[in-house]
Amino acid sequence: IDPRDELMGREAFVLTQLGERDAALTLLERYVSKHPEHVQGFKTGNFWGWEPLKSEPRFQRIVALAR
Repeated sequence: IDPRDELMGREAFVLTQLGERDAALTLLERYVSKHPEHVQGFKTGNFWGWEPLKSEPRFQRIVALAR
């Protein structure tokens, strides 16, 4: 049904907006471990939805994976 795990990313977005940062970051970590090709988008993307996570060390580690 969701071979590219798009729902995982959308769920992480919703959790972020609800203030559930820890749960959102757990999903994002899982997402990038399954889809490392998407890590670059977290570094170069300017998506407002991740703004609440940008100061989080776990989010910064995800971004640091991007070359």
